[in-house]
Formats: sequence, C-alpha cells, structure tokens
Amino acid sequence: MPWESSSIQDSCNKLTFHDPVGWAAAALLPCSPAPLLPRYDLPMQDLRSRRADLILLVVTGALHLVFENVLHRKGAFLAAAAVVWTVWLVRRFREEPDLLRSWGLGSAAFRPAFLLGMAVTLPAAAALWFIGRLLGNMPPPEGFLAVLAVYPLWALIQQVALNGILARGLATWLPRPAVPAAAALLFSLAHTPDLLLMGLTFLGGFIWVSIYLRWPNIWGLVPCHAILGTVAYYAILGRDPWQELLAPLLGHLAGLL
Repeated sequence: MPWESSSIQDSCNKLTFHDPVGWAAAALLPCSPAPLLPRYDLPMQDLRSRRADLILLVVTGALHLVFENVLHRKGAFLAAAAVVWTVWLVRRFREEPDLLRSWGLGSAAFRPAFLLGMAVTLPAAAALWFIGRLLGNMPPPEGFLAVLAVYPLWALIQQVALNGILARGLATWLPRPAVPAAAALLFSLAHTPDLLLMGLTFLGGFIWVSIYLRWPNIWGLVPCHAILGTVAYYAILGRDPWQELLAPLLGHLAGLL
C-alpha cells in the first residue's frame, strides 16, 4: 500500500503530535499517527445501503434548492422531506440497529477528532472574529451567546448529513483522497446562491471530512462546527440568526401557549 512506503512513514515518524501542526499533518498524511491520536478505520456498512442514503440525501438537497429558490415553497417541501426521511430512517434502523454508531455517533475516536477539530477551529474563529471587527460586524449583538448555545443542534444534523451519509457514501465510489473535496463541494452547493456562504462551507466541509475519514466521530466535530458557524454568521456574513430565526420562533411558540 502507498502509505506504507518508507519515505512517507519517515515523515510520519518526524511529526510532533503535541501541537496543532502535528495534528493537522496527521490528518493529511496517509500514515499511522502517534499514540496520542490512534487511527480508527471507517466502520464497514452494506454498500447498497450507504449509496441509497447518499442518493436520497443528494436528491433532497437538489429539490430543496428548487423549492426554495424557484418555486418558493420551502415550508411545504421541508414538511414532505421530514416525513420521507423519518420513514427512511425508521427502515434503516430496523435493518442496522447499530447505525448511529456506524455514522460516528459513539465514543470511539472522540478525543482525536475533538482535539484536531479544536486545533483548527480556535485559530480560525479568532481570524474570523478579527476580520469581522475590520468589517464593523463585531463585537456581536446580545443574541450571540444564545445562538452559540443552540447551534450544536443544527451542527449535529449537518455533520450527520455531511459525514455520516455524504462522505461515507462517496467513499464507496471515489478514492479516499478525493472524498473531502467532493463532499465539501456538494455541501457548499447546498447553500446556493450565497457565494460567500458557499465558500465558507466548502472550506469547513473539507476540513471536517478530512478529520472524519481518519477519526470518524461526529460528536467531536459538532462543537467545532457550532463555534465556526456562529462566528462566521455574525463576523463574515453580517447576519444575526437570533433576530432572523430564533426570536420569531420563540415568539410564535409563546403565542401558541
């Protein structure tokens, strides 16, 4: 196998796994990491099931763009998609009771996924925050902490879609090195037509999938996704999800009660 060549393995042996550079290099080089970051192979799953999950996700994403940007019937589509996915996942759980663990919603590989994710997330978030100050978007308004607190729920859904379904499905068709770019491209296209948001999601998707393919744990990536997503919305996009989504939702729920 190519990653067993002496030249690459020599490079791996020279890595220092007590700093972010070493962690990042470990994720990119096809070699066995040091004991701090043990290697975990992706759990195997029936290829037909993986590909069916992938196809359904891609079709859902494509139809979402049509219903949102062309037909302007996003609400009706989301309701229908929720029903379809609920039925599909019930069927999948019956076929594969250990599906959540195979997606990466277990304890295996949490520590290396979280450490490497944070090694990338914290300096990236600091850079976004600094850029946001230059753009006049930071410091953020009062709703920032509330958005940061609830964003992990949305990050969890996106990470399951991006890594648990999309990346794992693409890995059944594409060579492993091509999966991060392919998954990141599809992830960014789901955010059409906002070009700036598409660029941000491509970069984030590429990093998260690269980490996941070596250490497949979604729980470790959720806080990283939540931090970067929250900071990016306020600092770079200049948008306030609290005013756009959460405050109106809470007001609607209060009216129902």
